[in-house]
Amino acid sequence: MDIEKKQDSIDDFSGYEPKRSPDTLEDYIRGENRVFEILDKIGPKSLENIGRIVLKFISYQKKALNNSGLYREGHPGLGANKEQYYPSDEELIVSELGEWILELLKPLDEETYRKVKQKYGLKSGKLMFHRITFRHVDVMGSGRYFYAEKAPKRTALIL
Repeated sequence: MDIEKKQDSIDDFSGYEPKRSPDTLEDYIRGENRVFEILDKIGPKSLENIGRIVLKFISYQKKALNNSGLYREGHPGLGANKEQYYPSDEELIVSELGEWILELLKPLDEETYRKVKQKYGLKSGKLMFHRITFRHVDVMGSGRYFYAEKAPKRTALIL
């Protein structure tokens, strides 16, 4: 390949910027969506809202059991798995709320944790959920593709 042709092929992708931040639900679902509407109605990810977050987690956990996602043939040429998982909205909500609960409660010391449970009426128990994580693949000439991955084992939230 002569230098001129090589330079032309480099210039074809001059606007390319690699994604350096973690892949999130917002990357996977772009634009307005029922999932975001529901999460917005639940309210902010804050300790003051933990009671409502846990109640909605339990409610959507039941819904997710009746409406789970599915595996479909993927497009490996675009970075997908041969069998790609497509989570339901309910699974995405449960996973996101589970992550919120973990982020809010995990850093608390034992005494603060006990006070938060008492203040917001959190009953002791174990909540289980499958984490849904996201990844992306940049396919030169085609674009950036985001994929969901369902963790094979469930994550336990101990209240």
